[in-house]
Order: sequence, then structure tokens, then C-alpha cells
Amino acid sequence: MAVFYSQSFSIVILNYLPAMIALLGGSLYRYLQTSKKRYLYLSIGVLISLVAAGAQQAGLSIHPQYFNHNATYHLIQALGLLFLFKGAKEMITTERHLT
Repeated sequence: MAVFYSQSFSIVILNYLPAMIALLGGSLYRYLQTSKKRYLYLSIGVLISLVAAGAQQAGLSIHPQYFNHNATYHLIQALGLLFLFKGAKEMITTERHLT
């Protein structure tokens, strides 16, 4: 729906920011309660994703022509997604063992 409003990436960031903050808050809360790594991985993944979005908005690039701010964003975001995947995978694996 945001595509019809604007092509700006900042609109996309503002759109998913509440969900990311909720996920960060919930996963940090559960990590502090349980000390289970899966919640720490989720928290790290969200934080890295937020850093990636900030880097994209700041226009940070490794190389202006060959590796611009969008490529830098995707590189950082890939690391964030790795942590999100690892946390989610551990949650699924644990759920399977409980049933």
C-alpha cells in the first residue's frame, strides 16, 4: 500500500518500524527472563536490521559507483536476516522437541 503513496524508502522504514520495535522489545524481554539464545539472536537480528536501514537512509556506501548505499544496506540486512533466521530456527526446533 505504501507504494501508491510514495517511492521513498523512508516510508517503508516508518511502516515496519513499529513491528520491529515490538519484536525487539518482546525478544529482549524473553531473553532477560530465560537467557535462551534464540531470543538473543532475534534481538541482534532486529538491531542489525535497524542499523542497515539507518545506513541506507544516511547514504553510506562502500564504493559510490560499484557498491552504493543500497548494496551496502542489503549486505548489512543479510547479516540481520541471518540472525533472525537462526533465532526462528531454534524456536521451531525447540517447539518440535516439546510436542
